[in-house]
Amino acid sequence: MTDCERTLAYLLGLATRNEVIGPDLKACENTYAQWLSSSAMRGGLQVYQPPNPFEEEKGEARSASTAVSP
Repeated sequence: MTDCERTLAYLLGLATRNEVIGPDLKACENTYAQWLSSSAMRGGLQVYQPPNPFEEEKGEARSASTAVSP
């Protein structure tokens, strides 16, 4: 039983290690490594998205009841 557990733990460790490290670098990533590590590429892509007018809250107070108040 302990051999089975040890083997399973070893295989799970290998699978986890491969997921953490990730795949090898591609040829184009090696070619452009100096550009990919430049300061212009460090922040990632930031896209400005205007607010959705249909999701904004109105100034009215919401009530839990469905009855119309006068």
